[in-house]
Amino acid sequence: MDLISQFDGLSIIVPNYNGERFLKRFFEAFLNQSNGNYEIVFVDDGSNDFSVNIAKQFSTKLKLKLILNNHEGVGNARKSGIENASGKFITFVDTDDLVSSDFVEVNLSAMEGISELVFFPVNVSHGDAVWKTKLPFGTKTQSEVRELLIENKIAGWLFQTVSYRKIWESNDFAVGLGYGEDIFALVNMLRRVTTPVNFLDIQPVYTYKENPNSITRSSTSESFSLMRDAAITIIEKNKNNDVYQLDELSIARSILVFGFANSLSQGNQRWVSLFKKTIFENYHLLNIPLSSGIRVCLNIYAVRKQINRNIEKTRQLIRKIYNVFD
Repeated sequence: MDLISQFDGLSIIVPNYNGERFLKRFFEAFLNQSNGNYEIVFVDDGSNDFSVNIAKQFSTKLKLKLILNNHEGVGNARKSGIENASGKFITFVDTDDLVSSDFVEVNLSAMEGISELVFFPVNVSHGDAVWKTKLPFGTKTQSEVRELLIENKIAGWLFQTVSYRKIWESNDFAVGLGYGEDIFALVNMLRRVTTPVNFLDIQPVYTYKENPNSITRSSTSESFSLMRDAAITIIEKNKNNDVYQLDELSIARSILVFGFANSLSQGNQRWVSLFKKTIFENYHLLNIPLSSGIRVCLNIYAVRKQINRNIEKTRQLIRKIYNVFD
């Protein structure tokens, strides 16, 4: 990666696709930052709304690089953003989320220590509810962080990280994966981290506006299809195993187990069968531990028990109503 144009500040990578309704609020959040040592690398992913026009309007007021891509997905947009970034440090922001006026300052302060990669808590907003994410605060080794990510013990959100630009490479992103792109990129990037990873306990400066219709929250055939396709893509990429590829296969395993458990809890027999078929066809590669299988079975048992409990309560209520009118 070319570091000739580097400045000693923060590059904020911002992918966008048809996000015009959020952009005025988004750009205005950076007009009055307490620390101005930053640039916004705004990558438009082939929008067909007025996103680019709005970005151009703010380009005279902000330190903004505008990158125009064809529509190839968020992974490719972030890849382009990193390739065009000039800052010593990198973080990520989504246009529909919120940042505080000290966002830049807090990110730069986080990099004053020895860590090349820092995680920090964010606020999650869902409707009227807002809560702070929980992280294992303190320092962790790269292998410990990989395990936390792969086992879904921490979210794989890029916007909860700030890091040195030098540890990123364009091939960290699985372009077109469709599901799990952030965690895939983080796990690959961790190979080049040479210092302990720091998990800071700070007041959040980033608010993630949770979308109930996102892939990770929905249980539709479309979401199940994206999960399975992503896992198969990773598996096909990793037919010859080494330590790094095993990390990627662990991501595929996690996706398939999650999809299987979710489809079973929804009673979607078609996708239960498809996930099960994919797991068994690739069992020798996925190396699914007994603990994961037991955990899935326990989750399934708990869901079924709750469903049966609710059915029985409904039956009792119907009997009571029937007796009243009998």
